[in-house]
Formats: sequence, structure tokens, C-alpha cells
Amino acid sequence: DSGPWGAGEGGEAKAKERGGSSLSSFPDVGYPEPEAAKVEALHRVLKHKDYMLKANPMPKEVADPALRMALARMMRMTPAMTTAQGKDTKETMMPTPTKTATTGKPPSTPMPPKGSDAALRYMRDRVNVPRDMSAHAARQLRAALEATAALAGEGQGPPIPTRHRRDQNPGAFGRLGRA
Repeated sequence: DSGPWGAGEGGEAKAKERGGSSLSSFPDVGYPEPEAAKVEALHRVLKHKDYMLKANPMPKEVADPALRMALARMMRMTPAMTTAQGKDTKETMMPTPTKTATTGKPPSTPMPPKGSDAALRYMRDRVNVPRDMSAHAARQLRAALEATAALAGEGQGPPIPTRHRRDQNPGAFGRLGRA
């Protein structure tokens, strides 16, 4: 059994008819990605940015600029950059540089701070659907977080706990977290 989108029910063929592969089309969502998915992700992150940075195990001085870079990258990415034959890759996630008006040369890609790979992957692994945002918005955010983390290195955030989920404590977010 390949699940609801497997070959048994023609899921792969249906996904290709919609212009993607079964990995990139979210057949379980049942609707195409809205144009506002990135804006939704941006809005939700900006609304809770301070809490996200507080919950992150990396220092704010590392996580904040890296998160800003990831959000800027997300807003520049096109669908072709986020999915290449159903697989997210570093190469497809990098926007094609354009020439700057002042120098006539492609701009250099800014590098995230050292250690931000773990901070960004920590955030990527803890985006929750539907609590935080829709599935399509979360997919866009996760792709941008991973692409930016890949520039910084291969470091991973702390593993998600299996005995408890105190890393998801709602007290750290919103009014409950204020002292």
C-alpha cells in the first residue's frame, strides 16, 4: 500500500496532471497551493518571531539574522526553486542572481551566521500544521529555512524529544509566556 497518493489509486498520474509529482502536490490537502501561502507564512512568523527566537536553543544574535535571511529567501523563491522533480535541493532553492544597477554584476549571496544551520533546522522541524499555519505555507517556510541552513552548514538542531514535548510548551508563546 502506497497510501492515498500511491500508484494503486492513480495518485502519481493525478499529481502529474496537476503539474507536479505526488511529493510536491499535497493530495491529502485537496486544494492547490494558494498564491498567498508565502505571505501567510511570513505573517505568522513575524507575529511570533520573538517567541520563536526565545524558544530556540541558539542565541538570538545567531538565530535572528538567519531567520530574516530565510524569510527574504522565501519571498524571492518561485515554485520551480522549491521543488525539482518532487525533491527539495540546495541548487533549485537558490534564486538566479540578477545584475545590480550600480555594479552590473550579480550580487553576492550573504552567508548566514556561523551556527545558524542548527537554529534554522530547529525551527524547520517544529513548524506545526495546522496550529501555526496551513500546510502550503508551512511547506514554503520549511523549504526556505532548509535552503538558508544549507548555506551555513550541516548542523542539526536538538532532536525532537520522544518522552515529552516540552519544546512545544504553549506557555512560551503569547500571553502565557509573559511574566
